[in-house]
Amino acid sequence: MNTTMIAMATGVVVGLVISAFLLRYMNKNGVMKTEYDEMQQKARGKAYKYAFYAMMIFEAILGILASGEVVLPFNNWTLHFMPIFVGLVVQISYCIWNDAYIGLNTNTGRFAAISVVIALVNILVAGLEASKGNLIVDGIFQASFTNLIIGILFGVIGCELLLKKIVDNGAKED
Repeated sequence: MNTTMIAMATGVVVGLVISAFLLRYMNKNGVMKTEYDEMQQKARGKAYKYAFYAMMIFEAILGILASGEVVLPFNNWTLHFMPIFVGLVVQISYCIWNDAYIGLNTNTGRFAAISVVIALVNILVAGLEASKGNLIVDGIFQASFTNLIIGILFGVIGCELLLKKIVDNGAKED
C-alpha cells in the first residue's frame, strides 16, 4: 500500500462519514434515511436500472478502447470514476424529471445549501490543484480532476432542479 492509496481510501471514508451527518441535517426529521412515496420508489428503481445500463455501456466502451491499446488522458482513479459519474448523472436526472429526487422528509432549502457548498468546495479544490499545476500532469488528468467533475455534477443537479421547477410552475399556470 502506498501513501496515495491510503490518502484516497481515507478521503472516501471521511466523505461517507460527512455524508451521513449531512443527510441527518438535510432531512426534516433528523434521520439519515430519506423517505419516498410509492410513485417515487418506482421511479427511483427505474432510475437505478438506467444508471446501471449507462455504467455498463461506458465500461464496455472503456474495455474496447483498452483492448485497442487506446490511451486516454486520465489517471487510473479518474478513469474508474468516470463510469460512476455517468451513472450518477443518469440516475439523478431521471429522478429529478420524474419527481423522485427530493424525498418527503427533505428540507429543500438545506438540501440546496448543502449542494451549493459541495459544488463550490469541489470546484475550489480543483482550482487550487490547477493553480499548483497538479490538475493535469504530463497531459494526464489527475485525481483532483474528480473534484471538478463532482462540482460540475452538483451544478448540473442545481440547474436541473431549477429547470424542473420552472417547467412545473409553467404547467400549473396552464
